[in-house]
Amino acid sequence: LHTQVDIVMLCAWTKSGLDFIAPVIWNGNLEGTSSALMASSGVLWLAGCFVTFCASVQLIHGTTAERWMPLLWAAAGACYSASLTVTVPQQQQGEGWSALASWSCYLAASTWVAAALLWAASTWKFIAFTRRREALDIWLWGLSGLGFIGACCEPSLDNASRWVWASSAFWWCVGVASWASLFLKGGGFFTYS
Repeated sequence: LHTQVDIVMLCAWTKSGLDFIAPVIWNGNLEGTSSALMASSGVLWLAGCFVTFCASVQLIHGTTAERWMPLLWAAAGACYSASLTVTVPQQQQGEGWSALASWSCYLAASTWVAAALLWAASTWKFIAFTRRREALDIWLWGLSGLGFIGACCEPSLDNASRWVWASSAFWWCVGVASWASLFLKGGGFFTYS
């Protein structure tokens, strides 16, 4: 069961990362700060997925992957958070759906970075792995996915971008749900001390 969950989670989060950067690539505008940060975020996210894949097929040692994967994902979250300083203040002038989308972006960004840093702190042995901390990490990743769903409410998004970002949010949540199902059955990804 653990291997099946690993595969589902890795495939779902890789698909989420591909969908995340697709609108930036399609628009062909990598010159703006926001676009460059979004593209960097997607690339760093996919790099974390690639490290995880390499560990799963034993191309690199599992401990190495466990340490670098959450750091890459935290860096991806930091790039996404930085991109919000460019795009979200413009959106906050609005009300209704724009305001919901703005606050959802902040929720997604803050919980993404917090979840990745919690995972990194555990793998780098700054804090001990516990079942409660793994539950918190799953919850943070899940909140981030829900934040991404809310961000799709932004009225200024073109339909292609909205669809792709909604797909990214959906696959993000599929990855979290597979992890949560394993956790609820008594398993998990963390090795408790």
